[in-house]
Amino acid sequence: MFKYFKLLIKWYNSYIINMFMKYTKLDLQEIPIEQAHGGTGSRQVLIQQQYLSTPHLEAITKGYLPVGNMFDWHNHIDTDEVFIVTQGQGKFYYRQKDEEQSFDYGKDDVIIAPANLFHKIVAEGNEETQGFFFRVKAKQNTTHSLEFVRRNIKDIPFEPVHNVPDTRQTLVLSDMVATDYLEAITKGTLRSTDHWEVHSHADTDEIAIVLQGQGTWVVDNERILYKEGTIVIVQGNTDHQQIAAGDIPTEFFFIRVKA
Repeated sequence: MFKYFKLLIKWYNSYIINMFMKYTKLDLQEIPIEQAHGGTGSRQVLIQQQYLSTPHLEAITKGYLPVGNMFDWHNHIDTDEVFIVTQGQGKFYYRQKDEEQSFDYGKDDVIIAPANLFHKIVAEGNEETQGFFFRVKAKQNTTHSLEFVRRNIKDIPFEPVHNVPDTRQTLVLSDMVATDYLEAITKGTLRSTDHWEVHSHADTDEIAIVLQGQGTWVVDNERILYKEGTIVIVQGNTDHQQIAAGDIPTEFFFIRVKA
C-alpha cells in the first residue's frame, strides 16, 4: 500500500510541475558554494528536483578543485556521471577490470564515467580545476560492459539544428552511458545574428547553462533575458526558442533527460 501511495505522490508532483511550472531561471552567481568530498574541493548544486518533471536527473553541479587536491576514490551507484572540464588540468584515475589506470585531462575534455565504476580526480598544473558534473540515474542494479571515455570538444564536429548550420556539437549520446534516460548532452553555439526556431522536447526536460553571450529565451510565449551564468530549465513538451544578441556568440551546455 505504501509503495502505491509513493507512486501516487510522484505522479501528482509531476502533474503539478507540468501544469504550472513550464520553466525555471537561475543565476550561477547566486548559487552558494559548499564543501565537497570532505573539503578537498567545493561545488555548487545547480539543479533541485522540484524544478524537474523527470526523476532521473540526480544532479548538475559545478566543481572546484584546487591544485594539489583530489576528489578521492568514489563511484556513483547506478548513476552515470559526465565531467566537462572548463578550466585546469590534472589526472583522472579509474579502475577497469580491477586494474588502476589513468589519463591526463585538460580544458574542454568530456569525461564519461559509467555507473558503478570507481574513479578519482587529481588537480595539477597552475590553476584550479573547474568543470560541470552531470549525473543521470540508471535502473537499479544495472550491469554493463561500458568503459571510461574521454573526448575533447575541439575534436567533435559541428552539425546543423533548428534550421541553423554549424550550431551544435553532440558531446554524449545515450549509447555511451548505462542509463536509458539520458537523451543527449550537447554544446550549442548561436551566433549573435541567429536564432533557433520554436521547438519542444517530448516528455523530456532540457537544462541549459549559458557559458558566454547574451540574448533572449522565449518559453511558452514568455520572453526571458539571459547572460553568462544563466541557467534555464525547460519542462518537457514546452515550446521554446533561443535568440542571440550582442557582439559575441552565445555558447551553451545542454542536457536532455527523459521523464
